Amino acid sequence: MRNSLLATTLIGLSTISFADALPEYKGYPATIYTGKTAKLKMNNDTAKSFKTRLSAALKGEPEFAGEYVMAAWGCGTSCVMQTFVSKRTGQVVEHGFGAELGQNVIGKRPDSRLLITHGVEYDNDYNKTGEYDFYYVFENGKFKLIKKVERIEEY
Repeated sequence: MRNSLLATTLIGLSTISFADALPEYKGYPATIYTGKTAKLKMNNDTAKSFKTRLSAALKGEPEFAGEYVMAAWGCGTSCVMQTFVSKRTGQVVEHGFGAELGQNVIGKRPDSRLLITHGVEYDNDYNKTGEYDFYYVFENGKFKLIKKVERIEEY
């Protein structure tokens, strides 16, 4: 009876961990761009407002989705904005992260289109409703949310 209970428990645990599997970088491969770096395209408000930071970022090596570098700048106390710009095209990704109540990038790789962010969600009265890790896949120049996982605080 005891071995049967143990086997049932282990089977249950393996089912839970399989169902709750997190996306992995290797599941979203990207080819790393090695060509000439494009000039920054000045065709959106972010590019126009943060030309210096974005141009400086373009000097670095690709760090996300094969051809993107991340640019970041402060926006106040404990506030950082983050976005990506393509070394191949010079185009700034429209969707950025960070800001006062936004998600911050916590995981990226040059050979993957998977991006992991962390953030807190609030209700309409700015009461904290949860703390999460968000998993995005970058497709056709846009971030698509594929998984949201609640963080359990440890005491």
